[in-house]
Amino acid sequence: MAVVSVGEHDQLHVLVVDDHAIVREGVAQLVARELPGCRVTSACSLDEADALLGVHRDCGLVILDLHLPRLAHPLEGLRRLRARNPLLAVLVLSGDEDTALALQALREGAAGFVPKSSRTAVLAGALQIVIAGDCYVPPSLMQVQGSAGDPLAALTPRQRDVLRQLIDGKANKEIAR
Repeated sequence: MAVVSVGEHDQLHVLVVDDHAIVREGVAQLVARELPGCRVTSACSLDEADALLGVHRDCGLVILDLHLPRLAHPLEGLRRLRARNPLLAVLVLSGDEDTALALQALREGAAGFVPKSSRTAVLAGALQIVIAGDCYVPPSLMQVQGSAGDPLAALTPRQRDVLRQLIDGKANKEIAR
């Protein structure tokens, strides 16, 4: 994990997308504290996030709630953001702790998955990992038990490959290639 120094993130722009104001504001404050010098904006819907991303083309990280209003599926927001901005890092912050959903979000390009039940230190650590170009995988996903008792049995071959590359310290771009 990279050490963050004051002023290091002067060019980083983070967008927090959550339909609950108290969550949005709290996450924005945490981001501002953990990434000194970065710019933080927020949106309460995917439509508002799309509009802000159109204006703020320098946005490098989105922290996205999966359960936004008017979305047919929890992963729809992630899919739309990734389709329109394939190089944009999207860190998922979700109240849903379903392992299958978390794995699917990571499979579909999320830069990490943080359950909302996590302590703020976990989100702070995930931010550091993601801005360093790596993927944050919560410990709960590392403990997934497959039918044969093998924790990796529940993962697809590609997921196992990605996990091996993460363990080797490769960046998201290297893994994607």
